[in-house]
Amino acid sequence: MKREEGFSLIEVIVALGLLGFILLSLAQLFMVAMYTENAARRHTTLTFQAQRQMELLTSLPMTDPRLNPYVLPACDHWDAACWARVDPDHRWPPNSLEDSQIQVCRCFMVWEVQPMTPTGPRVIRLLVVPHPPTIGLTMPQVLIGVAYP
Repeated sequence: MKREEGFSLIEVIVALGLLGFILLSLAQLFMVAMYTENAARRHTTLTFQAQRQMELLTSLPMTDPRLNPYVLPACDHWDAACWARVDPDHRWPPNSLEDSQIQVCRCFMVWEVQPMTPTGPRVIRLLVVPHPPTIGLTMPQVLIGVAYP
């Protein structure tokens, strides 16, 4: 009897199983990569918005009410209720979390100002809070700046 050339049924099933396992692993890898890229993009956006706000604050004259000495209220976690407890001169957006600008940043910002000396520079501690919080991005970013008279 002459042997037929080709693969047996068992060899084909094993090869298809192995191929399926590899493709599922690659699909999961792509999903993790997309999640990581999205989180990185959001983090970059928050950082950019924070830098813009800090540059604005440090360029203001010392007489501006946004640079008045102020201590943020103690909050276990930053949310809309805590944002509402902050003085409107020390938060962005100042009026409402429904502001259209918040849709771009998907964050809100609050800051406290501590004078280094009575008439000298002031230290600004800016918190950028993701709003609404998302997986992997829930804690506020903190920037420190100094406003000089």
